[in-house]
Amino acid sequence: MKAILNSIALFTTVLTTTSLINYPASANNTDQFLKFIPEMISTILQGNNNNLTKQIPTIVTQQTQCPNISGAFQRPGDNLIIFWEQEGCNIKANAPSGGFNHFLEGKWAGQYFNYRVYRTNIRSKCETTMYGRLYAGGGSNITTLIYGTDARCDLPANFKESAKWSRI
Repeated sequence: MKAILNSIALFTTVLTTTSLINYPASANNTDQFLKFIPEMISTILQGNNNNLTKQIPTIVTQQTQCPNISGAFQRPGDNLIIFWEQEGCNIKANAPSGGFNHFLEGKWAGQYFNYRVYRTNIRSKCETTMYGRLYAGGGSNITTLIYGTDARCDLPANFKESAKWSRI
C-alpha cells in the first residue's frame, strides 16, 4: 500500500511540475507530454518508479526557447520609453504615459509574447485591461500589437494599436 501511495504522490508531482500551463506552448512539447501519460500510469501500476523518474527530465527540460527582450526600448513619435524585465519566458514592465499608468505582463506563446496591459487613469482611477502581442523581430527592435480591451473606461473592446520600438 505504501508503494502505491508513493507512486501516486510521484505521479501528482510529475503532473504538476510538467503542467503545460507552466511552459510555453509548442506542439512538440504537448505531443511528448500526452504520449508520456499512459506510460507513466503503466509504470506506476507495475510499481517500477525507478524507470519513471529516469523519464521525467526528458519532458521537464524540453521547453521552447524564448527571446530575451529585457532592457529599455523607445517608441518613435512620442519617445515613450519602456523598460522590460524578463524572468525565464515571463515579461513585465511599467510605462507611465500622459495621464495613465500602464503595467504590462505576459508570457511567451511560441512565436510571440502574449501580454496584458493594466491601464489606470491617474485622475479617475478607472482601470482598463488591454490584450496584446509582442513580437521580437531579432536584433534591437520589437513590435507591439494591442488587439482588444475589456471595454472599460474610454477604450472600446475593438481598440487596436501597433508600435515599433527600438532598443536604447
